[in-house]
Amino acid sequence: MSVEQRNWDLCNLLSEHYPIDLNAETSLKSTLLYDYIKMCYSPTLSKEELKFITFFAENGADPMAPNQSSYGQIETAADIIIKKDFPLFEAFFGLFTLDAQATDDHGNTLLHKVCAIDLNFDANKAKDLYRKVKFLLEKGADASRTNNNDKTAVILASDDNLKEKTVALLLKQ
Repeated sequence: MSVEQRNWDLCNLLSEHYPIDLNAETSLKSTLLYDYIKMCYSPTLSKEELKFITFFAENGADPMAPNQSSYGQIETAADIIIKKDFPLFEAFFGLFTLDAQATDDHGNTLLHKVCAIDLNFDANKAKDLYRKVKFLLEKGADASRTNNNDKTAVILASDDNLKEKTVALLLKQ
């Protein structure tokens, strides 16, 4: 497929002549958006990547559609994006409508998932995480919401000393 080859001209040409269901499951039990996001490695979007992600957003791709990872886990394109650097995270959620209250099967919102990210003793990742949490709160995420294990985002973030500023931000909500 032209998306997997990262060939924008071919993708654009095909989309003009053939209807594409961007939420259809591929043979790998995933969507094109999910597969594409997994291939984005740089901290910011290149012009080409921005064209593709804008195409996905404008043509109804669902960032919360369930996909099967290569390890058999169910995850969404949004689950992949939250692990990327903040500029990519911000650009992605700037293009897609975000339901800050949407939950997965475990009752986790995006805020829960972001706060649960393992920082691996990396202070830069802690700064990035703080920015993501602030962004989600500005988009209407509820810091007091509990998941199915009765854990709030604050509880999930408080397991790591590097998340101290994030915890303080969440407690102000």
